[in-house]
Amino acid sequence: MELDKKAAAEVLNRILEQELAGVVRYTHYALMVYGYNRIPIVSWLREQANEGLSHAQQAGEMITQLGAHP
Repeated sequence: MELDKKAAAEVLNRILEQELAGVVRYTHYALMVYGYNRIPIVSWLREQANEGLSHAQQAGEMITQLGAHP
């Protein structure tokens, strides 16, 4: 069975889009938290943003390997 590169790239581009949106969202939320005990919450949100960025980079690399454009 041969890989449908176009379909795979489309799915990966949707994943890339969602992961980058998550990075922006978590980063924004981290900046909005205030008050007592904010540090652990901000740290968790930043970790989530970093994880999303890592996923986005992986998806982007896969798209490039397929010969498509992220």
